[in-house]
Amino acid sequence: MASQLTPPNGQEEIIEVFGNIYDYLDEDGNPTSQWEYEVLQVIKLPFSITYSSNPAQRLTRLRCHNKLAPIFAEVFAAIQERQLMEQVRDCDGSYCFRRKSSGGGLSVHSWGIAIDLNVPTNQPQTPGDMAPELIALFGEYGFEWGGDWSSYRDPMHFQYCTGY
Repeated sequence: MASQLTPPNGQEEIIEVFGNIYDYLDEDGNPTSQWEYEVLQVIKLPFSITYSSNPAQRLTRLRCHNKLAPIFAEVFAAIQERQLMEQVRDCDGSYCFRRKSSGGGLSVHSWGIAIDLNVPTNQPQTPGDMAPELIALFGEYGFEWGGDWSSYRDPMHFQYCTGY
């Protein structure tokens, strides 16, 4: 693990570490292209993954926050190295500007610091069937797993922050 980036805790630290997306919102509340240009990066995945939102499509790249790009690259390289590719059945991506599914503020997907995997069988408020090996691997790299949450269980979700 090459990164020295510590997962932030809470929105204030997320903004401190990953930038204030609110400064990049236009008058209709959507992020400007400047946010995407300055903050996001596309990484090449070492293996293709079915796209949850369109199962006929295969993902070969992932768009995420540029500070997290090396960590995501390491995680997916470790998945391949440990022969866990079959445990990643599908992916719904990392960056997606939207509100939290549980209500409230912006989702951490808006910063590009989260990822949803194995979506059809890991719906919110269910136990899901996420492989323990994947949960442990993402944890090794600093990700929090949404399946561990008590107030809003989200077993498809891994995020590089806590307390939000």
